[in-house]
Amino acid sequence: MAKLSKNKKAKTPKAGGKPSTVEPKTKKKPVKQPKQKRPEVQPVVEKKVRNFVLLNTDNEEIGRYTGKAPRQAALKVANTGVTNIRLRETGVRRKVKVGGKDKVEVKIHLFKGSRKQRNKKASDPEWLPAKINYPVVKKKGVEWLPWSS
Repeated sequence: MAKLSKNKKAKTPKAGGKPSTVEPKTKKKPVKQPKQKRPEVQPVVEKKVRNFVLLNTDNEEIGRYTGKAPRQAALKVANTGVTNIRLRETGVRRKVKVGGKDKVEVKIHLFKGSRKQRNKKASDPEWLPAKINYPVVKKKGVEWLPWSS
């Protein structure tokens, strides 16, 4: 008779019969499902608030307004009753070579503004008056002015 290793047991016949020939159970590995890709989530980037300076026709500063875009600041200006809106964007400058010298220019946003009136709607709060003013602006363009600090 051959020697048995410690891990293996000898098969003994059951009462009344033949020795068992049952094979040991093998574990079936589960089929791996491919990982589903998560949809790429774009990070939420909030726009910074920009500052704009209201200029008169002589390019003198007469007010400061903020907004995420020039139009937002222009709407605030138009709501005060100004019609010819010139907004200088602070922090935006460019260098231009003129005659071999560097000159600095600033960006000016030009708008035409007005105020219109509408009647109070049923969805408006009770404390609002019967006639409501709202601003309207139309962008005319951008110009660059020479800047001396």
